[in-house]
Amino acid sequence: MWIKPGGIGRRSNGFKFDKDANEYVGKDVRDLVVQVRSEKSVASIEPNIWYVVFYDKDATFKTAEVKFGAGKKLDVKHPMRQPFAYINDKNVLDQKVIRIDSDKAIKIATAEPLLNKLTIRATQLWLEKVDNVPTLAGPSLGAKTAASE
Repeated sequence: MWIKPGGIGRRSNGFKFDKDANEYVGKDVRDLVVQVRSEKSVASIEPNIWYVVFYDKDATFKTAEVKFGAGKKLDVKHPMRQPFAYINDKNVLDQKVIRIDSDKAIKIATAEPLLNKLTIRATQLWLEKVDNVPTLAGPSLGAKTAASE
């Protein structure tokens, strides 16, 4: 499943933050997105805390991270990464092949027949390249059955 980035309009759609995140990183880092991820959603099925991670060849751990909350920039940092999680230019997502947004990814995931009897209460999404293939590693769904309520 491919996720489409775009502009920050309604701002709950995390995979649309990458272009806006460009404003907060250096010119040589812009458009070099290696990961887009959310925190687990709270009080809604759609997350509103999102991170856009860029490949930054000049940073110690090769990444720059922009955090958004409710559509507004909250933080920019160069996070420490574990040595085995090495990032390079081969991890950059090709935005031309990303076709759907996070809202649609959530709808597709929650429409799965196995989830019919569950009430989805939360989601968490992340998009990154794994083995040189863009991979939607989420969504992770938080659910309760009618019996557990």
